[in-house]
Amino acid sequence: MQRLREIDILRGFAIFIMVIANYSPYFTDNPPVFLRLVYTFAAPLFISITGFMMIKNKTEKNYNHSYFLSRGISIITIGCLIDLLIYRIYPFFSFDVLYLIGACTLIFPILFNFWNKLKLWSIIIIFLLTILIQLKFSYDPNFIEYSVFTNQEINFLLIFNKVFLDGFFPIFPWSGIFMLGFALYEEKYKTMITKNIHFLTILFLVFSFLLVNSPKYIREGYAELFYPPDYLFILWAIALIFLSFSLIHKINNFLFLDPFFKYLELIGKSSLFFYIFHLAAAEYIFSKMIETKILEKNFIGLLISYISTLIVMLVIGLIFEKLKKNKLPKIVKFFIGS
Repeated sequence: MQRLREIDILRGFAIFIMVIANYSPYFTDNPPVFLRLVYTFAAPLFISITGFMMIKNKTEKNYNHSYFLSRGISIITIGCLIDLLIYRIYPFFSFDVLYLIGACTLIFPILFNFWNKLKLWSIIIIFLLTILIQLKFSYDPNFIEYSVFTNQEINFLLIFNKVFLDGFFPIFPWSGIFMLGFALYEEKYKTMITKNIHFLTILFLVFSFLLVNSPKYIREGYAELFYPPDYLFILWAIALIFLSFSLIHKINNFLFLDPFFKYLELIGKSSLFFYIFHLAAAEYIFSKMIETKILEKNFIGLLISYISTLIVMLVIGLIFEKLKKNKLPKIVKFFIGS
């Protein structure tokens, strides 16, 4: 299906950007603002595409509540294992992207009903609640983590703050960005977006200028421009997502871009695996190479690690394509895509 190819390309592009964004903290403390803007592309695209696929599966395959329950628990479990095994910290305090996606999957039936009743107003309500919450409560940019090897007292009440306010991907506003994928699934909104590509381009450029000139925190080296995810970021993310879906619909058949798009499609099909893979590579391979002076802690070191990872991902992706021709266990298909 052409539509699915476009989705795989966009999801692959999100991973393509996510790798360098998540490697950056190991190599530089303060990347240039242009790179910070580029890093910011990955998460809104990845999360909205997940929302798109959720509503697609619900509508076309009629998955029941138990499917979303089991899938949500599985994704959250992977998020916990990443915290425990890769970062060696107690789960949930980061409230990173898999926690957000897992939570949205768990409550998908509620979000789906909310969408069916209110359509775009459901997303607007979430974004307005975000602004109210941020006005009422102070955003804490400090990342509070507890090592699994620590003896210090753990304040589990902080998890509540991280889930709703100042985790890496709090429910507000990111559940609204997840639901933007619902709008992109509906033909009337997709047609409206495609027809207004020039207007979206202008909006995106204006909001990009405003975003790079607004004060944003760098959290533990992570330099995306959504700390905090305020109203300006929300407007920028809406423009980015709608423009990206509109553009890929127009340019995915450009022959000179085809090799790059095939690469993005390849890694996009196995996005969960490559998400886990690149986090493990950063923490257990490249950070050790920096410590032992094999890699320099600078932009050149970042590029070397990034390009080498992209090459390895290509090889793994090609292997996965061959594996997918065979009958695979469900758990394998869950991790490498089907």
